[in-house]
Amino acid sequence: MSSIYGEKKLLNKLEYVNFVKYLSIEYNEEIYDVANYEIKKYFEKNSSILFDLIVLNSEKYFINFFYLDFLTKYFFKNSLFRFKLNLILAINEADFGNFNIMRMKNSYLSLFKNFIIFAFIMLTTPVWLTLKFIIYRYIKLKDNLLLKK
Repeated sequence: MSSIYGEKKLLNKLEYVNFVKYLSIEYNEEIYDVANYEIKKYFEKNSSILFDLIVLNSEKYFINFFYLDFLTKYFFKNSLFRFKLNLILAINEADFGNFNIMRMKNSYLSLFKNFIIFAFIMLTTPVWLTLKFIIYRYIKLKDNLLLKK
């Protein structure tokens, strides 16, 4: 497990910034450190699922968060992305200052915008997931060919 993932599974700064942006919370270095500590502990007791391999490194691109959130909320509930998302959200909710910021950013316009995004994501998820699977298969095939040479 650690050879495939190792440090790749921990949050890097870019991924954490994307989580912060997606969740509409404030960036906090202490929360970033606590999240990485909890992710390390999580992998001492749990393994990954195939979905995690297919979407590996998807957290580096903000647009993928919408798809990952939708898929992990309804279909892949034990995925690493869902764990990270819930972890960061829970840590921020425990911090009263960040909780107030999250509460203040919620509005009817925001809810309408989220509804439009959700509808778009729901319609385009099969295409996105198919592309992720094709990329995963291509990388796996390429790695196998390199190992044979």
